[in-house]
Amino acid sequence: MPDAIRIVRNRDLEPAWTVLRAKEAGFTRSLVTWMGGPEGYINTNPGVAIESLDCAVGLMDMGPGQRQPGVHVHSMVEIYVILEGMVESFDGVGNRHTAGPLDCLYIPKGVPHGVRTVGDKPVKLLWVNDAIEKWGVSRYQEGPGPHPAETGETVALVRFNDLEPSWSAPRANEAGFLRWCVSWVG
Repeated sequence: MPDAIRIVRNRDLEPAWTVLRAKEAGFTRSLVTWMGGPEGYINTNPGVAIESLDCAVGLMDMGPGQRQPGVHVHSMVEIYVILEGMVESFDGVGNRHTAGPLDCLYIPKGVPHGVRTVGDKPVKLLWVNDAIEKWGVSRYQEGPGPHPAETGETVALVRFNDLEPSWSAPRANEAGFLRWCVSWVG
């Protein structure tokens, strides 16, 4: 019998403050994980989050004036979709992008990156990893750069307003079934 659909309610998740300097003024941010790896892998909510061997998905909250310290690097692709507020992304060689609601930041594997809030509103962003990662594999690099990616790749910004909606699903443009979709990455 196939696995049943599971719902992970955000209200059932306890925010974690376990990432580097997350409790220090200027760097405060919390994470929740809706889907994460098994024991030993990134999953801030084991026992509540869906366990996966393929990907991880969660939410980051950052208050006004907060940022990630320096840049960090992952062993997999990371995607940020901004839900609320504005962020500025930065990479290891000084490239910066400002992103707002429904904009996407695509971070290739091995690319040093970070974000900070812009303006006076808190930020909520959805983070998606295309693989799971063991705790401690992600490396933070603080201090003066540059910290270039070994691949030469950089963070890419995909603005929601630049995407064309697709009506290609069966019956998508019929009354009673109206719906469209966009893809930031694919």
